[in-house]
Amino acid sequence: PLLLWVACYPERVFALLDTSGYGVEVQQKYHGLVIVERPITLGTAQIPVGAYGLGIQKPATGATDPARVFIYDVAGQKVAETTATYDAALAQPMPLQVVTAPTLRLYVGRYALDIK
Repeated sequence: PLLLWVACYPERVFALLDTSGYGVEVQQKYHGLVIVERPITLGTAQIPVGAYGLGIQKPATGATDPARVFIYDVAGQKVAETTATYDAALAQPMPLQVVTAPTLRLYVGRYALDIK
């Protein structure tokens, strides 16, 4: 897989991976990656220092339900799970972005996770 999109914020790096051509299970499990230099909370998931895979399971096309987000260690073991809310009010969704106001949030398209 190739890096498709990168969003950096002090002590945190988020990236999307190009998994086109892979099966749905691989695409959902390896949607992106996160590297953190200090512990963070991503949604409700506690993420210690390290590098992690980020998997996203979005609801059916057109649905605005929350997406399930899975965090994997470098061995591919799930270490955390959380949900990302759908933000219909986001003016210009991008594949990946970190927004700092009003709160620090990671967006994957219109799906948002608070970062603490």
